[in-house]
Amino acid sequence: MPTLADSGEVLAVEVSCSDDALTVVLDDGRTVSVPSLWFPRLLNATSTQRNDFELIGGGIGIHWDAIDEDISIASLLRPERFMRLADLANQSNSPSARPGRVSSGLAEDTRQGLIEEFDQAMHEVYRRASSEAHYKAARFLEMLEAHGGLETARMLLRAANVSTGYTALWERGRLDLTVEAVIHDNPKWHSLFTREELAICRSRLQEYGYLRGGNPDKG
Repeated sequence: MPTLADSGEVLAVEVSCSDDALTVVLDDGRTVSVPSLWFPRLLNATSTQRNDFELIGGGIGIHWDAIDEDISIASLLRPERFMRLADLANQSNSPSARPGRVSSGLAEDTRQGLIEEFDQAMHEVYRRASSEAHYKAARFLEMLEAHGGLETARMLLRAANVSTGYTALWERGRLDLTVEAVIHDNPKWHSLFTREELAICRSRLQEYGYLRGGNPDKG
């Protein structure tokens, strides 16, 4: 799958991880340091596990195989995303968010919660593609961290053709790990997408033989 190593994106050249912080030196000379507590898997890992990493996509991301963690450089440059997730977690534990309180913004709160769940599902798909299909979708990870799961999915669905990652997963017999399949197979996510977007998911999955009536020999 194409990476962003030659697209002008900032890349990592050095990485260090302690009990307290993840520090990354970028190819433009900057150094970015963020709290380890933003990444529970790193926080709970041993020193040996934290320092057993590899740069992926030419430096657009970092992968820790032992703890199955992936962090993109784009995400480190957008700390507001992690702050927002932390705020949502705190809000879920606040008295006003507990059962028994009726909020006039309940529908919007519920939708926002669903969007966050979908974002997590997209990151899980990335991890499963890496561990189960041996496919590291570096570009997909960068998109997730830059745009979030929902917007990334919409961007992929709006594209005229299926992505390189979709084709790679089809070749590996793992279309179940595509964005299209995740959306189609779980009605929970359907309310986040338009009828047209859901139709695109079904059409692509049929065309490549995932759904009955498709062409399993599509090439």
